[in-house]
Amino acid sequence: MVKNSSSIRLKTISLILVLIFTFLVSIIRSDGIVDIGATCEPFNSSLGVCVGIIPNDTIIYVPFNSSQSTMAQNATEIFNFLSLTNEECQSAASVIVCGMFFKPCTIVNTPTNNISLPSLTCQSKCMEAFQPCQIYLSQFPALSCSSVVNGEPEYPNISTSFNLTQYGGSSNQSINCNSIYTPLARNSCPEPLVYMTLEMYDTPNYFNITPTCAIPCPFEAWGNNQKTLNATSRALTSIGFICSFIILILYAVLPNKITHKMECILSFAVSTMIVSISYFIEMANTRFPCGGGEGDRYAVQDDAKCGFNGWLFQLGALSNIVWWTIICFDYFLSIRMSTYLKDNFKYFRIGIWSMLIFFSFLPLYKKHYEATPLTSGCWIDSDDNSAWQYASFYVPAWICLFFIFCFTIYSTIKIYSIYKVLKNKKVIIFTIKQSLVMLVILFNFIFICFFKFYVDAREDVYYDKIREWVACISTSSKEDCPLELPDFQFRLLQLICTTDSGLVGFFLFAIDPYLWVEVITKSNSLAAVMSYLGFKPFTSGSLSAESTDAAAPPHVAVKMTRGTTLSTRGTTFSSSSNSSMSTTSDQL
Repeated sequence: MVKNSSSIRLKTISLILVLIFTFLVSIIRSDGIVDIGATCEPFNSSLGVCVGIIPNDTIIYVPFNSSQSTMAQNATEIFNFLSLTNEECQSAASVIVCGMFFKPCTIVNTPTNNISLPSLTCQSKCMEAFQPCQIYLSQFPALSCSSVVNGEPEYPNISTSFNLTQYGGSSNQSINCNSIYTPLARNSCPEPLVYMTLEMYDTPNYFNITPTCAIPCPFEAWGNNQKTLNATSRALTSIGFICSFIILILYAVLPNKITHKMECILSFAVSTMIVSISYFIEMANTRFPCGGGEGDRYAVQDDAKCGFNGWLFQLGALSNIVWWTIICFDYFLSIRMSTYLKDNFKYFRIGIWSMLIFFSFLPLYKKHYEATPLTSGCWIDSDDNSAWQYASFYVPAWICLFFIFCFTIYSTIKIYSIYKVLKNKKVIIFTIKQSLVMLVILFNFIFICFFKFYVDAREDVYYDKIREWVACISTSSKEDCPLELPDFQFRLLQLICTTDSGLVGFFLFAIDPYLWVEVITKSNSLAAVMSYLGFKPFTSGSLSAESTDAAAPPHVAVKMTRGTTLSTRGTTFSSSSNSSMSTTSDQL
């Protein structure tokens, strides 16, 4: 980037004014006068100023009516101006600025007082800072490292003398100068942070934690707990995919005819498999969230893998919620003995998949898929106050959640009412199973949709934790500074809720005696395979009416009248004055 000459002159003038201010403040605050109200305090590295320059165990001189927080604010203002200089001057001058505000402190005991005295920056350190900044200071020869204040060098060679006779102390109390502060290495950051070059500032998706240091990619925000997250993700994703694949076989390959109920279940299973595939893509490469090459940039949609992965996850996650809503809706209609969904399913199919494709392609079209340090893969970014997340996912999901909640409560109440009439254990067993699964999936979707609000509310807590971690790694090795963000249990639960749909769906749809009796035993495809392998195919006659009755789960379509007919999927119960019961088979 080429800058015009007026801009360069403006920066030069601004810098000179800043350096004048810096030296003047230094002279004013280090005039050698004893401050009887001053105190010595441990250096507060959590303020994020001069971290890495000042050793973490340094005791700091705090003047009367001041605080480290105030000193940090003043130092930050000067650091902001120093950013106008070149990197060499910034690095060297940082030692002077930190030594000016955060002087090392020594406590001298006298008969009347314990007096806190500052250690001034050594002249050698001043010369080290003066040389790289010479180009900016050449017009001001009065500014030098040999200036004297109150008869004492502003930047002493060895020590500064303080007169403590009025406090019962020595007239020549000597305090060694400060030479322990060292500049951060130029073009570097504490490991594992990444130094930001000018080119990197013009590149999207670097996550700065300080003005010149960025979070590396990949980044393990939960420390040792990250292994638990990874293991849980692999296990549940693999199990969920296998379970959904089995459902695919049971409801798409084996049946002689695929009903609208089966297609709803198939769509739910397929959506779960899509989510699993998006996780498999992430697991295949530990550097998946990172951009192209070996840099530490996080992936954006222009990285083909990120755009595809984000679209895949969005399509699968939203499809999962929508198709479960349709399953609950169909269950609700069955209870009310309505064939509305069955009669109009071809329109529902077209409308639902069109809507899902639209909401997954909309962020893709506007290039809003990206990876972040706190996500394992790519999804919709939080730009514009998360407007794209709300429009493309959360609002449609919340609408679905409202209907799922209503259908679940209504269905549970109605199924229980059947049990009270029939007093049939098969009904209540199925009711418990059905209601439990519906409530588990309802909880999953609610937790996923509202987890975002919890994280947003805790954002400042997470940032404070990361700042403390940065302060630690600036003075210690990263092995001594484990980073473990709070709320790991909620993050783990969010992962489980996102990846367990396949397992829960298998429990509801695959472990179903009716499925084995009415679908598998009558499957032409399975019969052909068994004949080819030399096995005897199943025959419907091999199963008694009693076993059929026991196998049929009460997917109930209920109409309550006197002499009530209670129709369930696979079973029709006729309740009359003599309480007779008949059993018939009904296809899914």
